[in-house]
Amino acid sequence: MKQTLALIRMELARLFLSRRWFAAVAMWGLVGKLAADEVRSHAFNAGIEGWSVFDAHAALVNNMFFVGFLLLTTFVMIACDSLARDRETRLAHVVMARAGSRWRWWVGKAVPMVLAAVVFQVGVLGASLALAAYEGGEMTRKPSAFARGETGKQDVMAQLFFTPAHPGTDMLVREVGTSLYLSLGFTAIGMAVLALSARFPVSWLPGLASVGVVLLDRILGWFIHGSWYTWVSPSARLLEAMHSAAVVDDPLPLWSSLLWWVTLLVLSAIVGVRTLQRVDI
Repeated sequence: MKQTLALIRMELARLFLSRRWFAAVAMWGLVGKLAADEVRSHAFNAGIEGWSVFDAHAALVNNMFFVGFLLLTTFVMIACDSLARDRETRLAHVVMARAGSRWRWWVGKAVPMVLAAVVFQVGVLGASLALAAYEGGEMTRKPSAFARGETGKQDVMAQLFFTPAHPGTDMLVREVGTSLYLSLGFTAIGMAVLALSARFPVSWLPGLASVGVVLLDRILGWFIHGSWYTWVSPSARLLEAMHSAAVVDDPLPLWSSLLWWVTLLVLSAIVGVRTLQRVDI
C-alpha cells in the first residue's frame, strides 16, 4: 500500500507540475471568453437586459466544439500519455523497479488521471465565471431571463443553449453538478485512452485518438438521422442539453449516461491492467 501511495504522489507531482497545464489555462481562457461573448451577444439581440456568469458556463459545456474538441483533446494530452511516455523514454524500467508490480504501476497512473479530470473541470468552471464577470455577467445564483429561456422581444424566439432553468434553481449548484458530470465523462474517456496507450505506447496517440473518435462520431451523426444513434454516441452524452426534452425531441435519460460512463470506466480499467500484464515493457 505504501508503494502504491508513493507512486501516486510521484505521478501527481509529475502531472500537476508539468508545463502542459499552461496550455490548459490558455484553453480555459479561450473557451470561457468565446462562451461569454456568445451569451452576451445573444442576450443583447434577444432584448434581455441581464445575464449571469453561470449562463456562460452552461453554454460552454453544451458546445460540442468547446467540449468535444478543444477541452477533451487538451485534457487527454495533459493527463493520459504519461504511461506511453514512460515506455518511450525507458523510464518505465525505473518506475517498475520501484513499483514492484505492474498492477501498482497502473494504479499509479490511473488515480492521478482521475484527479486531473476533476481539477480540469474546476479550472473550466472558474475561468468561465471569471471571464463572464469581466464581460458583464451578473454575479447572482438566481437564474437569469436568459437561463429561463425568455426573450425581451416579441418577434425573437428563444435560442436554447442549455436546458432552461426553473425560477427557483440555484445556478451554482446546477453548474457544479454539470462539472462533476463532465469530470466523470472525461475520466471514463481518459481511462479508455490510458488502456489504449498500454497496448500502443506512442505518446502522440492519445491526442490523435480523442480527436479522431469525436470527429468520426460527429460525421456519423450528420449522416445517421435515427434517434438510436444518440444512444451510442459518446460525444452526445457529454452534453447536458441532450438529456433535456426542452432542447431535443428524443432526450437521453440521465441514468443511462451515468451508466454508460461508469461502464466505460470500469471496462477500460480492467482491459488496461490486463493488457499491461501481457505486453513487453
